[in-house]
Amino acid sequence: MLLVSDPLRRASGTLKPSDDGRFGARARARAEGGEVLAANNMRGAAAAVGAFYSKATVRASIRQALQPVINADNEERFLSAAVQAIRDIRQLDDFGSAIATRLIALTRPDRAISVNAGSAPLLSRLTGLPKTASILASEQNYPRLLQWIFQQPWYNVSEPQAGFEQTIWSMRAALIDSFVSWS
Repeated sequence: MLLVSDPLRRASGTLKPSDDGRFGARARARAEGGEVLAANNMRGAAAAVGAFYSKATVRASIRQALQPVINADNEERFLSAAVQAIRDIRQLDDFGSAIATRLIALTRPDRAISVNAGSAPLLSRLTGLPKTASILASEQNYPRLLQWIFQQPWYNVSEPQAGFEQTIWSMRAALIDSFVSWS
């Protein structure tokens, strides 16, 4: 079995499924000794999940912050709404940039990507933007990252008519995370 260690090939789409024998981020992390890293990175997420489920005001604040992201009907409005959502969500206790970008990506997988400690280094290599998650997900750099995505040829293809391809197309920005996390 051939194991390809170059995550840039995965992210750029030049890696064929037969080239990579590893399946899933968890398997890759385990193979690369990343179980401890994964556990450490989940502490912040666990605190945010606890706040989300225990406080109705937190859920309402998140929903309010994400509504303009949902409603954005063009790239310019989306970039502005995403930056404001990051600002608003980061104001909440236990919520940082990584969680804010994850929520934005879950809300609009067609336009947004999650930025965290696992994905930031490769996103930086692909885009030339800063490599730390907190700086890459900042109000200054997150729009630049999204603009980079919006300029990619694969992002600008017409919407497919077939079911599965249409589903993938509708989440094309957020799916980048599956290629760059734990790389």
